[in-house]
Amino acid sequence: MKISLRKSRDSGTVAPTRRRKWKWRNIGIAGAIMAVLLLLFVLFQPRSLPRTGDAAMPDFGVSTTPGAIKGTVALASNTQLSAARQQVAGMELVAATDVLELFVNKSTAEAAVVDLRSAAVWWTNPQDRDQDGMASPLIKGKLGAQLSLTYLMPNGQTKDYDSFNDSVVHKTFTIQSESDGMTVVFEFGNPERGAEAIPLKISKQRLEEKILNKLDQKDRNQMLTRFRLNEDTGIYERREIPKSALKKVLDLIEKAGYTEEDLKSDNEQNGVVEGEGGGSASFTVPLRYKLDGEHLLVSVDASAIKSQPPYRLHTLDVLSSFGAAGKQENGYLFVPDGSGSLIYFNNGKNYAQGLVLPVYGEDPSFFKTEQLNTYETVRMPIYGMKRGTSSFLAVIEDGDAMSTLYADVSGRQHEYNWIGPQFTVLPKDKVMLNAREELIKTPAEPYAGQLQIRYMFQNREEAGYSGMANAYRDYLMRKYQLKPLREQADKPADAPFYVEAIGSISKVKTFLGVSYDSPVPLTTFDEAGQMVKELAARGVSNIQMNYAGWMNGGIQHKLPNNVKAVRELGGRDGLNRLREQLQAQGGTLYPEFSLGRVYNDDGWNATKDSVQSLGRISLKFFRFNAANFKKNYDAFSHSLLSPALYPTVMSRYLEHTELLADDGVSVQDSGSEIYSNFNLNEPILRQKSIAFVSKALKQAADRGKVMLQGGNTYVLPYASQIIRAPMQSNRFQITDEMIPFYSMVMHGLIPYAGEA
Repeated sequence: MKISLRKSRDSGTVAPTRRRKWKWRNIGIAGAIMAVLLLLFVLFQPRSLPRTGDAAMPDFGVSTTPGAIKGTVALASNTQLSAARQQVAGMELVAATDVLELFVNKSTAEAAVVDLRSAAVWWTNPQDRDQDGMASPLIKGKLGAQLSLTYLMPNGQTKDYDSFNDSVVHKTFTIQSESDGMTVVFEFGNPERGAEAIPLKISKQRLEEKILNKLDQKDRNQMLTRFRLNEDTGIYERREIPKSALKKVLDLIEKAGYTEEDLKSDNEQNGVVEGEGGGSASFTVPLRYKLDGEHLLVSVDASAIKSQPPYRLHTLDVLSSFGAAGKQENGYLFVPDGSGSLIYFNNGKNYAQGLVLPVYGEDPSFFKTEQLNTYETVRMPIYGMKRGTSSFLAVIEDGDAMSTLYADVSGRQHEYNWIGPQFTVLPKDKVMLNAREELIKTPAEPYAGQLQIRYMFQNREEAGYSGMANAYRDYLMRKYQLKPLREQADKPADAPFYVEAIGSISKVKTFLGVSYDSPVPLTTFDEAGQMVKELAARGVSNIQMNYAGWMNGGIQHKLPNNVKAVRELGGRDGLNRLREQLQAQGGTLYPEFSLGRVYNDDGWNATKDSVQSLGRISLKFFRFNAANFKKNYDAFSHSLLSPALYPTVMSRYLEHTELLADDGVSVQDSGSEIYSNFNLNEPILRQKSIAFVSKALKQAADRGKVMLQGGNTYVLPYASQIIRAPMQSNRFQITDEMIPFYSMVMHGLIPYAGEA
């Protein structure tokens, strides 16, 4: 049997690593499999972190709010501040703290933040966009927008609005001043009449009676060119009317005295549903700005968004042009793909695709038939920009699981480098009716929570990704009341040494013609104990062992309705011996189980309990073949349990594993996967799933130590150890540098390891 071992020698810097192959004596099982994970950037001792008691943002009070100003603040010189305020001349000051000032342009709804520590000015929109020689007038307008949205037509097609071209131009926005900021309420849509005022279908008799008979011959001919007669039905159907002719046709409709009541009657008579005739969809979206100490908060209350049926808001982009840097500026965009990446301004990579990064990865509840690539997942809902000697880090605090990050460089549609989030307020998916027909389906209700971004600003030596990492680590410590490892008591002398063992797999056997599942041991409890013994003999201590495949069903275990240690591995007594042996060496045993993956039909109702797609189908999830990108229909395909059942499953598991009360639990999936459930009985959007994950993990953390995989930000309050943390980026073509941002944030906060 061969295993791979790695250990970190943490001295506050990146630890060099080596892989060695060990041949173990006195172990007779040739099929035993071991994997040991590399610990990188870890600072000292592991132990359970202080718990907030809830995954939601706790009530910290004034002194520990994430934006609270820390210590004495040095401000920029009067000359620098005077120059900064000259840049915002003509704008109105709406709020201020000791370090930030918020201004607004009441004509365009643009906002600016002046950082009094450096005199840096951060604009919501580029101020010289009118001089952009590449951008079209429409794109220049979009550069001036604070919000952009897409909405669904009745037929499922999408159209878009932006707050400049579809609100500011029409002067349909208001600015409400508040003590700590302001709220800008945008009314999207052209308030003037559009094509919807012209009947889409009208009978020959009604067209003559209501319109043509009231016009002179010239206008009659003009109006008739806008309709075609369906000879079979005797119904006139409206032709496509170009924008250049629309006003003339509307004037003729008004001249004929054709009213809204007439239009409604014709629509009802000819089966035209509201919105089918085209015209202007309308939406009302409030955008709130708030100064919170040394941070800027920008939010949209999704429950306050108003729409006009049958149009439904699909996605919402918030401040995509914030800080957008022109071709003359130096700096970079920070993107959190895996370990982290930098995109240098104006890098000339217009041949590469712009960046699209779903936060926490793709939602597996959406149907797909192939997967072209395997991506490093965004584990932290953040992004940033360095511009000159200043930078900002943006944290998506609410709506993070519904968000996707977009970023691009200058030279594609305009001359600016930009980055920002898009929130999916109403998810949609294609549902195949048959081999040729498909239908767009959505949930019955959109997301109705907050969409909130927190902007943190760094200056001088703190400007850049190192300062961003420091700011985010400090933010996490404040938000979740985490303590650095160096401040925790009872610290072990050595850094953790991570070992992963696979206990058993399930194999189909037959007896007298009857097939049954039988466990096949790969690494018994005694064999794992022998490894611990030999490692200890070589001076290795503080061993953290993740032991998979130890319970009913092996690595494809059953739901924890009656948890038993696999007898062929040594049973309960063998598991306890291994636990005690690790404890004696200063280590911890983490028996692994999956909270949401279901491999068999025992103990659950597939229709009621599983994740369903928007097509109301209970989904089956598969691994994908890297060669042909198609699904692998192998034994590792599985269903997903509804997130609403996570707390119940965790409670049952803990109840049945009281024999491990002094040790930990390793949860395979909750730190790396988050998904929706579109079951009609209990629909759960992805954001709500986080609450169920947090509740379940809190139960485990209240009992003991918790090892998690992947390390999505929302699980950090409950993690004692993190394995399979991101150690590299995706190396997308548009990026220029891979950086260890995730490691820099976690360094000294929570012990972690990457892939072996």
